Amino acid sequence: MAKTVYTEERVTLQDGKEITLRPLVIGRLKKAMAYVDDPVENGDTDSDGFDFLVSLSKICLEGQLEEDYDLEMSLDAITAKRIILVSTGIDFDDQNLAMAAAAAAAQSGQN
Repeated sequence: MAKTVYTEERVTLQDGKEITLRPLVIGRLKKAMAYVDDPVENGDTDSDGFDFLVSLSKICLEGQLEEDYDLEMSLDAITAKRIILVSTGIDFDDQNLAMAAAAAAAQSGQN
């Protein structure tokens, strides 16, 4: 008898579409983390923060949405951050993450 070690979460997008969130399987998590590490290398030519959230959310929702589904027109920033948090464990509102990113940016500027 198998036990589930995570809780699924249902969210509704702005257009009324319901999706089920759960942690990503390792293969998809690797793809998401590669995108977070270097969005430009992974096909994102725009550095806009909203485009980053939409693109990362698309990776997290692969297999749940139709290929031609326009996620950008039915996604708000709060829901995007929730999708990313549940799927990858990354909390973009975490103060520790913000401080670590600022420290990394400052250190890379010194070299």
